[in-house]
Amino acid sequence: MPSEIRHRVCTGSTNPVYTFRVEPDDPPELDGERPRAVARPVRAVLRVPKLTIALWIAIGAAGLLLLPGIGSVVARQDNGTLPLSSPSLQALKVMDDSFGSSRTGSVVFVVFEDTRALSGHDRAAYSDLVARLEARPSVVTEVQDVRTSPALQNVLVSRDDKATYLPVGLSGALGTEQSASQVTWVRSQAQAARAETRAGVHVYVTGAAAKLVDITSLATQAGFRVGIIAMILLFLILLGIYRRVVTVLVPLVTIGIATMCAMSVLSLAGDAGMRLSTYTESFCVAVVLGAGTDYSIFLISRFREEFARCGEVRAAVAVAVGRIGGALLASAGTVAISSLVLYFARLSIFSTIGPPIALAVTTTVLVALTATPALLLLLGTRIGPAPEPSVIDFWGRTGRYVAAKPGRILLVGAGVLLVMSASVPSIRLAYDDRPSDPNATESNRGVAALDRHFAPYVTQPDYVLIVSTHDMRNTRDLADIARASRDLARVSGVSSVSPSSTVMSQDVRPNAASRQFLSADGRIARIQVLGTTDPGRTAGIDRYADAGRRVSAALAGTGLSRSTVMLTGAAGGSSDLRHYFRGDARLVLIAVLLTVLLLMMIVLRALVAPLYLLASVILSYAAALGVTVFVFQLLLGQDIAFNVPVLSFVLLVAVGADYNILLMSRIRENTGSLTPAVVGRAVTATGPVITSAGIIFACTFLPMTTSSLASLAQLCFAVVVGLLLDTIVVRTLIVPSMAAVLGEANWWPARRSVRRTTIS
Repeated sequence: MPSEIRHRVCTGSTNPVYTFRVEPDDPPELDGERPRAVARPVRAVLRVPKLTIALWIAIGAAGLLLLPGIGSVVARQDNGTLPLSSPSLQALKVMDDSFGSSRTGSVVFVVFEDTRALSGHDRAAYSDLVARLEARPSVVTEVQDVRTSPALQNVLVSRDDKATYLPVGLSGALGTEQSASQVTWVRSQAQAARAETRAGVHVYVTGAAAKLVDITSLATQAGFRVGIIAMILLFLILLGIYRRVVTVLVPLVTIGIATMCAMSVLSLAGDAGMRLSTYTESFCVAVVLGAGTDYSIFLISRFREEFARCGEVRAAVAVAVGRIGGALLASAGTVAISSLVLYFARLSIFSTIGPPIALAVTTTVLVALTATPALLLLLGTRIGPAPEPSVIDFWGRTGRYVAAKPGRILLVGAGVLLVMSASVPSIRLAYDDRPSDPNATESNRGVAALDRHFAPYVTQPDYVLIVSTHDMRNTRDLADIARASRDLARVSGVSSVSPSSTVMSQDVRPNAASRQFLSADGRIARIQVLGTTDPGRTAGIDRYADAGRRVSAALAGTGLSRSTVMLTGAAGGSSDLRHYFRGDARLVLIAVLLTVLLLMMIVLRALVAPLYLLASVILSYAAALGVTVFVFQLLLGQDIAFNVPVLSFVLLVAVGADYNILLMSRIRENTGSLTPAVVGRAVTATGPVITSAGIIFACTFLPMTTSSLASLAQLCFAVVVGLLLDTIVVRTLIVPSMAAVLGEANWWPARRSVRRTTIS
């Protein structure tokens, strides 16, 4: 706005003592006090602040009361772990059609363990459970029972006769609500059977489908805990910053409203078709709490700064929103658009998190730009004073140090982050999800019971299918299959192959044993492979791939050379996960980097600054991932969950760019040339608020670092470390130092005209 009007707004005077003449006219991006489009809707807020707040609360409360929770929406969706077109699922369908009921979508294992020995009571309970399960054919598609299939006795009953397990096929596809409800029903039947046995007998339901149910439960518990603990942490941190409860109420009320509204919007979107997952609520709650608090404290900080200058609440609120509203929209847009990239991922773990985060952040920034100004207008005169002199002095010293020695700070800061990144090349990825606590879930306890009495990974076999165009029940073809079976047994990491080459080489008769290995028409042979390597880890996946190559090589040049070799099983799912993950990772990496770069170029109207700003957030991310690898992999002995690098990359790059925009926007407000002194003053002005924002955002993820779900703990740890590095090291030292070194070259190729101000 013209300087005369600006003077009257701040002082209330109708006869200004002096006026300014600015030559040339201020460009829009330099004159934050000029009315902008973002400030127009806020004018209505300033007229009716109480109504604005009441309206937001009513919307959020109505959503919570009238709409189903996100967990209920997720339960109604069928978001399988893998795309239906994945090779392992296609092979599983072929195998189920040929050897099963053709209706099996997932499998669980009921484990009976007796600390003494399996007794008559145990076997009676076992028989009762089989009868209970077979009575519900709409749920249970098949049961592999040793009573009806004596050939499986040596497979399903342990050698010490203290444990047995019952494979149960379910009609619900893995990862769907149908499968989850069926697992719950099977568990209820298993516990009913357990009541018929003696003391010392344990019954567990485990397997991939049961494990997913347990993981969902842990994730839901984490989401609730995040909300409670994060709110307590936020209150304590904000109270430490502002020293007045009334000031703390502004961000707390804002994020309370934002959380209610965001969850309501996500519930509506989920019912309308947006795909959600068990991780959606936990992540979105953390993002809303962190982003909402950040946006509020940015507005509070600028309001206090303007209020100190003019002493008038309404004018200070208007100027604060005009100055920083555009930057907040740009920052939120960066996070939202970067998250939307995940929509195009093939894996549901990514595609069901990105769009909800984008929607949640959009809702949050809308609430922050309306509810927060309304609260400031109502409570402005009671908002706490400016920061303590010690805080000002600290950031003043930091700003002066950056201005004095930018080159040295840049080299040291970048060097520290590079050292912290050193562990990244040694990363080992895990392609299954499991609790870090062995006793955390029933499925884990079931696996532990199996490990005590059976060979490792006995319920996680792989299957090799040889699909021929003709009946293979002849001496020549059976000999070729026997050769393939023999070669399979020689693969590194394979503990057993069933049937063995000896069995496959006999004159096959249509009995129960042969029916397990050859389809009814003799055109499909099935070989079961057990391994000593974890099917969810790289060694198990490599074993799986090697098995496929060995069988294809063994059949080359034989009468079965034109047959199709298909693979499925536990390691098959992990192999497909790795395949899709690599494609998704490349997509996300390229798309997010280009998106963030483009957005920063648009906001800053420059090329040079966005390039090194992007490099800084990549370096910060690499350092955070390196620390995560060092702590969890090298110290705790856990492989890193495959989703951790991608999801932490999206969050840290987007939020890092968010803080970059706020810092560089403040630097660009300078009316003269960009000198080290100007950068130092920007660090002094923005240091407290950006650092506080980063710490607060990190604290919203902090509660989930203690989750018993390894992937969630690792991911949130990486985000916490990355946010702290980003705000304390990158935004405070590295970026300002680079800006000071480059000077006006930051804005290349744009040319800024320096304003000449005279007083009359």
